[in-house]
Amino acid sequence: MGEVIYGVFDNSMWELHVLLKDTDGSEHYVRWVRCDDKRFPTLISRKIREFEKNFQNFRVYLDGELVHETDYR
Repeated sequence: MGEVIYGVFDNSMWELHVLLKDTDGSEHYVRWVRCDDKRFPTLISRKIREFEKNFQNFRVYLDGELVHETDYR
C-alpha cells in the first residue's frame, strides 16, 4: 500500500495495529491503540514514526477501513 491517508471526518476513529510474534513463532496483528482525530497526532503518528524507524510492520485503519500497511521483510 502507499502512504498513510490522513483525513478528518466527523466522529472518525483511527486504529494502529502492530505485527507481533508469539512465543511459538506465529505472527499476527494486534490493536495497539484506538483514538479520534484530535488524539491522532500524539497517540498514533508519533508511534508510526518510531515503528518506521525500527522497520516494525504495522497497519493503520480509519473507521474500520485499512488505509496503510507496511511490509518490511
